[in-house]
Amino acid sequence: MIKIKFYYDKDLCQKWLNEMCDQGWAFESYFFGICTFSECEPGKYYFQIDLLKSLMDSGGNYKEFMRELKIEPVQQWFRWIFLRKRKTDGAFELYTDDESLIRHYAQIRNMFKIFILIQVACLALETMLMLRSETRADQMIILGVIAAIFFIILMMARQILRLSTKISKLKGKLDKD
Repeated sequence: MIKIKFYYDKDLCQKWLNEMCDQGWAFESYFFGICTFSECEPGKYYFQIDLLKSLMDSGGNYKEFMRELKIEPVQQWFRWIFLRKRKTDGAFELYTDDESLIRHYAQIRNMFKIFILIQVACLALETMLMLRSETRADQMIILGVIAAIFFIILMMARQILRLSTKISKLKGKLDKD
């Protein structure tokens, strides 16, 4: 089965993958929002999504370490890695303490901040192109691109705010302890 889903929130995506598995559909692959699933015994796996250290990280050592823990790397998409573990092999939680979860969310937030800076640069270039374009048709096309870039920036900013809220709540929890 193929489903099309775009998530900017890895926790929501993870929740959805686990819900799909509970319905008898195991995640198999991802490509630009296209998720492929295969039939499985309902609730066979736990799914987790992690972020590798850098874009250049192939995750080789990480994947091998996961395999040793009976965790299967299903797919890597840029820095994101999709993992699954059979429920019969025990619980599966990558970040079990608040401090590691704070570091994890901060790493994701930083990635989104860099992505926004790149998008702002693209927005500036597109705006200059629009101002220099001579035909109305060209201006309308460029305006469409500008609107799309602006929408992406808003989505990323929203995710940064969500991550910042999660981090603040976790830090507040740590301060109480």
